[in-house]
Amino acid sequence: MRHVGWLLSAFLSVLCGSIHAASPRPNFLVITWEDVSPHFGCYGDQLAHTPTIDRLAAEGIRFDQAYAVAGVCAPSRSAIISARWPVSIGSQHMRSDVKLSPDFRCFPAYLRDAGYYGINPGKMDYNFKSPAYTWDAVGPEAAWTNRQPGQPFLAVFNYAQTHQGPSQRQSTADAQRAALPKEAIVTPEQVTVPGYFPDTPGVRQQLANVYNNIAHADQLTAVLLKKLRDEGLEGDTIVIFYGDHGDGIPRIKTHLYHESLRVPLIVKIPAKFRSESTPTPGSAVDELVSLMDLGPTMLSLAGIQPPAGWDGRACLGEHTQPAPRFLFGHRDRVDFSSNLQRAVHDGRWHYIRDFRPDLMPRPPSHSFEISAILQDSRRLHRAGTFTGPQAAWLEKTGLVEELYDTQSDPHCLHNLATDPAQTERLATMRGALLEWQLRVKDLAFLPESMQARLASQHGHASAIPADLLGKLPALADAPLDGKNALAGLTAALDSQNAAERFWAVTGLGNLQATESIPALQKHLADPDATVATAAAWSLHRLGHTDAASLEALRRGLKSRSLFIQLETLQLIHHIGPAAAPLKPDLQRLTKAKTPPLYARQIGYAAEFALKAAQQP
Repeated sequence: MRHVGWLLSAFLSVLCGSIHAASPRPNFLVITWEDVSPHFGCYGDQLAHTPTIDRLAAEGIRFDQAYAVAGVCAPSRSAIISARWPVSIGSQHMRSDVKLSPDFRCFPAYLRDAGYYGINPGKMDYNFKSPAYTWDAVGPEAAWTNRQPGQPFLAVFNYAQTHQGPSQRQSTADAQRAALPKEAIVTPEQVTVPGYFPDTPGVRQQLANVYNNIAHADQLTAVLLKKLRDEGLEGDTIVIFYGDHGDGIPRIKTHLYHESLRVPLIVKIPAKFRSESTPTPGSAVDELVSLMDLGPTMLSLAGIQPPAGWDGRACLGEHTQPAPRFLFGHRDRVDFSSNLQRAVHDGRWHYIRDFRPDLMPRPPSHSFEISAILQDSRRLHRAGTFTGPQAAWLEKTGLVEELYDTQSDPHCLHNLATDPAQTERLATMRGALLEWQLRVKDLAFLPESMQARLASQHGHASAIPADLLGKLPALADAPLDGKNALAGLTAALDSQNAAERFWAVTGLGNLQATESIPALQKHLADPDATVATAAAWSLHRLGHTDAASLEALRRGLKSRSLFIQLETLQLIHHIGPAAAPLKPDLQRLTKAKTPPLYARQIGYAAEFALKAAQQP
């Protein structure tokens, strides 16, 4: 009997294994376009010529409330591949190369565990090196045809034709437009100029370029989808199309406005993989969806339970989870300039909080300087003919809070944060933001130099103890709390926690606390260089830039930490002519424009800081 029982057990094991092996799992073809807002016919844009994507939407599911977590590619892609908040794992800065925990896994690894063949022939750009098991093959030679017979695949294809570069380099835009049929071409006269740009020929031309680049990417996507059909794979493949963040033009890319974060997202599911709960082909879904949800959703559609601990959720498939009440976005360093802004969106109302309103909302960036939109907007702003709320993104200082009704104001031009009728809503958004920052452990309250040092001490950024950040949100709230924050800021000047001292000296400058000048002067010799340079910046804002301040800044420029050098250069750019004695130090740093990653940014940052210091 024991022998018969063993045979029966073995038979059932083989039978169950055969049934499991025979259960079809979908292929996943993921199509990513760079820097693209929902300029598609299927999203109601009548100027767009996008027959391929429109057909995909007619055969699939269109998500009308899909959002990136950041308005720039690397942090957004970090969230997509990891299903985790970049601010929690330290990958929030554009660009960076953070160390992950030894057991860190990205979502393709879980598909590979289930037998998938994973390829990425193009761009990754995650702000960290992909863990070894993420992909089977990457680079131009990676192809789904290299998988084993019958093996399901995950293939990610990236299209850069819609990136900011082709929209602002006219020669590239002209070449892409030349590939279009006449009826697909958008001319500068046809575009509508949004209120946050001046109406100039240069602005109109770049906006037309955006449309034409989208039409060209649509052509190329058609070729890929035809290949899928020609190989008989269309009925076995779930196709996912999305943009990694909003349009690659000034005031949208890198920012946190509604248009910065809202993206197209379309999922086409073949009939064999649909269930009763699957939205019907051609339908639109209005629930809040984050691009961070893509990985969990693919696992769910493949019948795999997403692992615990992920921040993204499955929005389709058998493991679907409820939609959240709020989505969040973050803006941190981009190239060599840091901002610390956060966004909250509830499907209609859009809240933006700037924790560093002392810094320019639109700092310089070498990658944007050739943009006709940026050049014309700056020129007319300086001339005094392009001003007011629509030009707030060009001012020297930021707005502490912004609140927009995106239903009536999709371009976010009318800030309602000071409207008494919105007091309760504002409090709700503030509360939601604070709860989220504490829950996910928002590491950006640490200046990047401190995050890097602490990450090294603890092994990786996500291991930084939460208690080191505990008091930072309250200290960073100084611009909101006004003079009521003075006592807390003053007490924090003596903290053993360098991050608390940093926010204390920064907050006193934001409050224009002239009575704190002697205390700030003492911190020019702070043992942490980031605190010392922040004290020099606050003193400058209070009208005091003397030899001691310049020496603190010089020490920052000579630091062995590239992060401290970057932080110092940004402050010198803001200080301007008062930093003229530092010109020899700045000139020395302009020569570093080659990799490694951070050193390259220092060369560009030094150029802009030197130019500001030389202004009359």
